[in-house]
Amino acid sequence: MPPSDADLRLLEVLQAQVLRLGQAIGADPERGPTWGRRQDGRPFVEAQDGELRFAHFERGNVFEICTTRDPDELLYQVMAGIVSAMSIEWELAHRVEAQDVRVVIFERRMELLERLSPAWLARWRAEEAQLLRDVGLA
Repeated sequence: MPPSDADLRLLEVLQAQVLRLGQAIGADPERGPTWGRRQDGRPFVEAQDGELRFAHFERGNVFEICTTRDPDELLYQVMAGIVSAMSIEWELAHRVEAQDVRVVIFERRMELLERLSPAWLARWRAEEAQLLRDVGLA
């Protein structure tokens, strides 16, 4: 069943929000998911009857990241993926010899998440508390 007009409008609004958030942290607009369509290897967002699905399609299989009716949850999941990739690229460009690479990655990730939403940063810190303790950032 194709998405309804309301679902298509919701996808348009969310796509615009992801682009706006991405601009706030200097993300490449091409880094985000596709909207309403599947493309092999790229994450995508679909909507059906108000339910949002964030997943990726690879080699004929769908790997789900999250399904939600909460637009903020979807935005968090999409932006967390973008921030993760940006943080890894940052570490590669700013490598500190003899330092655990995770420290640089996580510091950058926290900086970017805080710029997007202090609540998202707090959530991520809670989700990754043990890992942050392990690298001395908690």
